[in-house]
Amino acid sequence: MSFRVGLDAKRRPTLPAALLREAHIDPSHDLIARADGEGRIVLEDPVTMLAAFQNAVLAGKAERGAVGSLADANRKKFLALSPEFQKAIKTAMDKAVATQR
Repeated sequence: MSFRVGLDAKRRPTLPAALLREAHIDPSHDLIARADGEGRIVLEDPVTMLAAFQNAVLAGKAERGAVGSLADANRKKFLALSPEFQKAIKTAMDKAVATQR
């Protein structure tokens, strides 16, 4: 489903609650924003990104060799992010690892 998103005077978007619900994004989470070509901005939840990466690693361990190219692709995406977003992802990863102990 598509939603109209407006920007305020300081260029801050207001995301509709229905959009967040549909995407299963907690409104209290910070999001990572990146340009994805002309006229396109992608918002992603770093916690969800981390979970997807962890699942890919687990799947790769189960099927040896498959994780190498996936890890390289995700590493390139990660390194393309700004330093503050890299720090946010690292913080989320540290918290996830701490909760698994």
